[in-house]
Amino acid sequence: MLMAGNDEGPRSLIATNWNPKLLLACTNQSMLFRNRLVEELGAQLLPAVDVQGLLFTRKNGEQASLLYENAVANGIRETVGLRVIYSKSLAYIALLSAPKLPEVDFAAIMFDLVRLADDLGRDGIGTNQLPTLTPRELECLKWIAAGKNSSEVGTILDISAHTVNGYMKNVFAKLGVVNRMQAVGIACQLNLI
Repeated sequence: MLMAGNDEGPRSLIATNWNPKLLLACTNQSMLFRNRLVEELGAQLLPAVDVQGLLFTRKNGEQASLLYENAVANGIRETVGLRVIYSKSLAYIALLSAPKLPEVDFAAIMFDLVRLADDLGRDGIGTNQLPTLTPRELECLKWIAAGKNSSEVGTILDISAHTVNGYMKNVFAKLGVVNRMQAVGIACQLNLI
């Protein structure tokens, strides 16, 4: 799996060979970008080996045991994670998983990852800045994601439904989507909400 984002953590998925159901389950539970292994990689420059399921453990230490069981069933038991900083605003994280990791030549893998990051960066993949939503746009989007309609969001935020629709129109433009469902999906994928 290859992810890219700012130095605070990966924010977009570039490539993966994970089972789509497992990937969706991790994304829905915000485990893909916010887990103990990714957090550990962000705090150091060295590769990290995960044989304890840190990839399926939240930052607070709580393990998503059903996700971990699903991952093991899909051949993901041990993971080596590597992080390469490409620029001030772009870092790549590669997660290589297997039922049992073979002897790993970290130097060779890191060299290949640096070369790949350089090629991807030159081609513009992963170099786009994350969309910047205003606090009010984020509030509206979060309530929409919770299943509220414009009138309900307006009541909650003490604004008109028309104003909510205006904020959502801005969100659509910034995320490059055409409806609320797409906006919520993309925002979740980018960890904006």
